[in-house]
Amino acid sequence: MQKTRALAAPKEMRVGSLLCAALSPHDDGATIVVGGERATALVFDLRAPSSRVTAHALSASTGCFDADDAVNAVAFNPTRPHALYCASGARVDAWDLRALPSTTTTTRSKSKSKSTSPSSGGGGSALGSPLHRYAFNADEINSIVIDAKGGAMACADDAGEVVAVDVSSPSSVDGKLLKRLRVGGHSNIASGACFREHKPWDVVSGGLDCAIVKWDRSRASAVASWRVSDLAAEDDAAAAADDDDDAAAAAASTSNAMNPPMVHAVAVASAVECGAALDPRARRLVAAACGDGTVALVDVDLPAAAARGAGGGKGKSKRGGAGGGGDASGGNGGGAFGGARRAVFLGRRGGGHASACTAVRFPGRFDGARVLSGGNDGVVKLWDWRVAAGMADSGADSGADAGADAAPAPPAATGLVCETAHGRKVNALTCRGADAGGGGGGDWLFVCDTSSRLSAYALRG
Repeated sequence: MQKTRALAAPKEMRVGSLLCAALSPHDDGATIVVGGERATALVFDLRAPSSRVTAHALSASTGCFDADDAVNAVAFNPTRPHALYCASGARVDAWDLRALPSTTTTTRSKSKSKSTSPSSGGGGSALGSPLHRYAFNADEINSIVIDAKGGAMACADDAGEVVAVDVSSPSSVDGKLLKRLRVGGHSNIASGACFREHKPWDVVSGGLDCAIVKWDRSRASAVASWRVSDLAAEDDAAAAADDDDDAAAAAASTSNAMNPPMVHAVAVASAVECGAALDPRARRLVAAACGDGTVALVDVDLPAAAARGAGGGKGKSKRGGAGGGGDASGGNGGGAFGGARRAVFLGRRGGGHASACTAVRFPGRFDGARVLSGGNDGVVKLWDWRVAAGMADSGADSGADAGADAAPAPPAATGLVCETAHGRKVNALTCRGADAGGGGGGDWLFVCDTSSRLSAYALRG
């Protein structure tokens, strides 16, 4: 990973820390939006040469958001090229990018043209009304995601609820509530949620109650749930059994033993980003960024009976198996890890984050075999989960150029490919293919942190 550029807000705007980011799926990843803690959202055109050119800016001073509410989540609609969704407080607003004024401020021009977008610190005229305003959540929203067909949105909030909303109608301003996903779910803050492309009714969420929950969005109750601590204990037991002693379990990282494995973010592998080459085993997995510095990879399609037969799998299922049935694409025994193993932990036996892991992502170019993570320790890591699961050799073909600033990797059995000292607490990660960010040869990773600058890294290999 090599840092190539940093994008900053116009100097007159007070954005605060960048909390979230999303790339548009409609222009080969050339447009990215970020949300800030000071009620601001910025849209960057990555094709612009300047580090300070923003295509659009939304702020509290222009009537877009309440001044006290951060923009915690942003998303684009896969089927509506100009619709931008921003979550602020307990509400999601959808804006038409074509109706927003453009900014033209650039630090590379001696004579700056006047921006038509008011700054968050100045008194500009209010923007028009949003296309849609969805107000179905009872508490602050932490994550929003829109399904691949652009018809449903899931919003995870501080009340521990995941709200499914119908966003399919362009003419409906308020949308339609589909379901409140709460029964049998989270007892604490729901930090993230994601749809699964190959099972469009599935929603998977993670929360600060250290739980991963699988939902059917047509029902109000959970299909299955797993405690991360239970999955970790089973993983340790399996490792100890493989070594015929307790050495493997003892090797589990204890540096963060006092940090509970709260789930700060969840992610799934996307066929849109990975294409037809997506490993069929990867689509069974949900990656969770955990508070103990690890990344949990959970096979949510593995039936509960199969996991129990292997001595694990305490997930509670409401119907059939915990995963709603097996999937023949999983390999031996139907599981993603070649059998009845439910979960693999990245960083538990070395190489994990020194403090909480706060962001996780499947980069597209590695066919779902790699996972990116970022943490409170200011480090970004690239993993190969197949190596960590004992399903592949690390070899010399590690796949990514670590870059001059990358630290040496721990032993290959951990699955860590490379890591980069980013320097600040990582709040969010997003990535797109070679056309994004200007240049070719690999994916581009974008990192949001506690500054107001968006950092871009090249993933080579």
